[in-house]
Amino acid sequence: MKKLIAVTLLTFFVIYITSCSLESDEIVNMPEIIGFQVKKIYKINNNLIANYVDISGNSIFFKLNEGSETWKRILFKTNVSFRQ
Repeated sequence: MKKLIAVTLLTFFVIYITSCSLESDEIVNMPEIIGFQVKKIYKINNNLIANYVDISGNSIFFKLNEGSETWKRILFKTNVSFRQ
């Protein structure tokens, strides 16, 4: 019984580690933008979308083109604050 539990846990661990490492090739080719940091990487269906954020809260979204293995900017969101 203890061996079955150990094998099950080992199997889940191996599946978890391999599923996390599949996207590493695309992440290596991500563009570096001065003043922005990668906040989150989303996987929607077969698309990878990266969200970059600066210290003011502005966001840039990039989408991976799998055919040419390049990143394309698809959205820029600004964080506007009104001060009085």
